[in-house]
Amino acid sequence: MPRAKTKFTQSDVQRAIKATMNAGLTVFGVTITPQGFISVDTAQRPAQGPLAGPEDAFDTWNSQRSSREKH
Repeated sequence: MPRAKTKFTQSDVQRAIKATMNAGLTVFGVTITPQGFISVDTAQRPAQGPLAGPEDAFDTWNSQRSSREKH
């Protein structure tokens, strides 16, 4: 019996992990369902004070993006 075509590729998993890490989260594991749904599990953040709010996260992302465009 021939093998069924996979519903995801290695690059799909790598993109999901990279996006999670770029969001500032720590990757703890990856779960892939038989349907091809990729779920990236993240570890809890260490207690280092209050978490950044949505505005702070956006400002950080935007400043990093702006600095990359200048190069």
